[in-house]
Amino acid sequence: MKKPLLSLSIVLMSFGLSAQTQTASLSFNNTSIQVMNGGDFFWDLSTSRYEIPKKSGSSSPVGTIFSGSVWMGGVDISGNLRLAAMTYRQRGQDFKPGPLSFDTASKSSDHDKIYTVSKTQIDAHIANPSSTTGVILEWPGNGDTSKGEPYQLAPFVDLNSNGKYEPKLGDYPKIKGIGATYCIYNDYVLHTESGGEPIQIEIHQMFYQDAFTHNGVLIDDVNLASFTIINRGFQRLSNFVFGVFTDFDLGNFSDDYVGTDSTKNMVYAYNGDDNDEGILGYGLNPPAQNMMFLNHNLGSAMYYNNNANPVNGNPTKATDYYNYLNARYKNGDPLIHPGGTKTKFMFSGDPVTGTGWTEQSVSNTPGDRRILASSEPMTLEPNMPICFDIAYVYGRATSGGSTASISTMRDKADIVQTVYDNNTYGWKSGDCILGAQDEDETVGILPNLQKSQFSVYPNPSTGLFHIKDLKSDMPSYVTDATGKVLMIIEPQTTTFDIHNLATGLYFLKTELGTVRLLKL
Repeated sequence: MKKPLLSLSIVLMSFGLSAQTQTASLSFNNTSIQVMNGGDFFWDLSTSRYEIPKKSGSSSPVGTIFSGSVWMGGVDISGNLRLAAMTYRQRGQDFKPGPLSFDTASKSSDHDKIYTVSKTQIDAHIANPSSTTGVILEWPGNGDTSKGEPYQLAPFVDLNSNGKYEPKLGDYPKIKGIGATYCIYNDYVLHTESGGEPIQIEIHQMFYQDAFTHNGVLIDDVNLASFTIINRGFQRLSNFVFGVFTDFDLGNFSDDYVGTDSTKNMVYAYNGDDNDEGILGYGLNPPAQNMMFLNHNLGSAMYYNNNANPVNGNPTKATDYYNYLNARYKNGDPLIHPGGTKTKFMFSGDPVTGTGWTEQSVSNTPGDRRILASSEPMTLEPNMPICFDIAYVYGRATSGGSTASISTMRDKADIVQTVYDNNTYGWKSGDCILGAQDEDETVGILPNLQKSQFSVYPNPSTGLFHIKDLKSDMPSYVTDATGKVLMIIEPQTTTFDIHNLATGLYFLKTELGTVRLLKL
C-alpha cells in the first residue's frame, strides 16, 4: 500500500481527524469514488478511493488516482499572502465544514454533512413532492441568517421564486449529472496544514457523474466537479490562483510519468512502460488519466517530489504552496525548460509523437507522481462567486501501449469539452447565482463572468446595495420576479436603496448580466 511521507497513524492521534471527516461515495457510472468535505478527496485518509473501472465488491480495487485536493491563494491590499491548501492532512487541515460566518453562534458541526442525491430521486420527488423524505428535505438551500450565515446556499429549483427552499411545495436540488454529492466548507480556521493566513473563503463543492454515448463513443468513466468559491472577507485579493493537486497512481503507483497539455487545459499521468505490473496493476496497455479545467485556462502545471528537498520537495509553509501554484520552486526560482527558457508548464512535450520536453526525453525513472494544475492569476472581489468546473477523463487503448492510451484519453477529453461547451447535459456553469434558481438556469457562474469584474454587495441586504466596477454607459434596472421594472439606475451609480420594497427576491439587470438581489 502506498503511504504519504509521514505516518498517518500519528496524524490521526494528534488531530482526531477520523471524528471530523464526513465521506460520501459516488458510483452512478463505471467508476466508484469517495469524497470528503475538507478540501481533499478520492481517498479515505489511508488508501485510494478512485476505482476505475468499477468492480462491485472488490477488496482490492484498481484505480488511477490516490488522492486530490484544492489549493488557492492571493495577495491582500496590504501585500500579505493569504492561502489555503490541502494535501494529506499530515500537519492538520486548512478547512472546516459549513458556510463562513463571523458569528460564534454558527457551528461548523451543524454543517458537517455531505449530501448525495440522484436524478432518479429528484424525478420521484417532482412526481410526488408531498411524500418526499431524506436528502431532498435536508438539502441546505438556505442558511441561518440569525447566525450570520448567507441566506442562499445550495443550488435549488425555486418554483415560486421566493428565494426559500420549500421541498414540500415542489422545490428540489439543482444538481449536475445523474448523481452528485454536495457540501460546503470554508477556511476561517487556523491553517495547520499550510500555515497560511485565512483567505476567508467559502467553497461550494459538487462532484457528479454522468454516462452517455457521443458519436458512437461510450463515456461512462468520467468524474466531474464544480467548485464555487466566494470571498466572504472584505478585501480584494490580487494574483489569486486556484489549483487542483492530483496524486496520480495508475494501478501500480511506482512506475508512472506525468505530463501537461496546455492546449487542452489538462495535466495527466501515463505508465512509464507498456505493462503495469503487480496485483494492483492494469497489465498490458495501461490507461492514461487526466485532470482538466473546463471553463478556465490552465495557467501553470508544476510537479514536485515526495521528499524533504528544500527546492522541489514537499511544501512546508504557505510561500511554498503559493510558489508551486505559480510554477516556481520553493525557493522562488522559476520553472526552467531544458532549453534554458522560463516556462509555466512542466513536461509540456508530447509523449505520443516523442517531441518536446517529456519525462522520457530527459530519461527520468518512472515512479510515484503528483502534479499541481493552476488557473491563470485573477482578482478575487469580495462576495463575487467564481466557479471552477473540472473533469477527470480516463482512457485506455486496446493496443499500442501506454502512449496509445494517451491518445485515447485525449480523444475522450475532446468529447467531454465539447459536451461541456454545448451544455448538452447541463454541466456548464450559468449565472453567478447560489441557492434559488429557475428550472432553465444552470448552476454556478458564467465562465467569462470574471472578465466583467463587477459585483453587488452586501447580498443579501436590508435594502442598501453597492455596485462595484460596473463599466457600462447603459442604465440598469431593478425588477421583480415577473420582470416588472421597479427602479431605474443611471449609469455610473454606485449605490441604490430598495428598503421600501417588501422582503423577497429581486433582480438587478445590467448590460453585462443579471444579479439576483435578496432583500431581507
